[in-house]
Amino acid sequence: MLYGIISDIHANLEATIIVKEFFLKKNVEKVIILGDVVGYGVNPEECLEIFDSMDTILIKGNHEEAIITGNYEIFTSDAKVAIEWTGKNLSEKFKKKFSNLKKVVKIEDFVICHGGLPDPLHFYTNSRHKAKLTFERFDFKYCFIGHTHFPMAFSISNNQEIPSIIAQLVYGTIKMMM
Repeated sequence: MLYGIISDIHANLEATIIVKEFFLKKNVEKVIILGDVVGYGVNPEECLEIFDSMDTILIKGNHEEAIITGNYEIFTSDAKVAIEWTGKNLSEKFKKKFSNLKKVVKIEDFVICHGGLPDPLHFYTNSRHKAKLTFERFDFKYCFIGHTHFPMAFSISNNQEIPSIIAQLVYGTIKMMM
């Protein structure tokens, strides 16, 4: 199966439309969203509707959790304003959907979560040392994580203590380190 994986859309309708077109062009069979469809942008409903029209697996991010709980205190002041607005303007249909989202999902030989396995909603896997904490919980072949807004990929072999960075975002381009 060909998966399209995306994270941290944050209600950016223009980007969502482009991603949908790309996924359709590439014949993606299933879309995986690693959380945070909402927050910051002003088009949460439209973005959610687009992905509802596709075969999609959506997991809970920290912004969806905030909508459910009403706890905005952990957010920066800008994020707090955005998530409060989203909470007031999001339909009950999607609020109910958020309540049923899982934090971690295993699919075939990989696992998906928003932040990282030490804390699926809030952990930032943004360094080799932090990636090690996720690898220590590995009982699967691959793990896809969002939340940082900076794509990175890590690899570890049996003789390594700390994972290697095999890909990361460098000045807007994914740089492969292999």
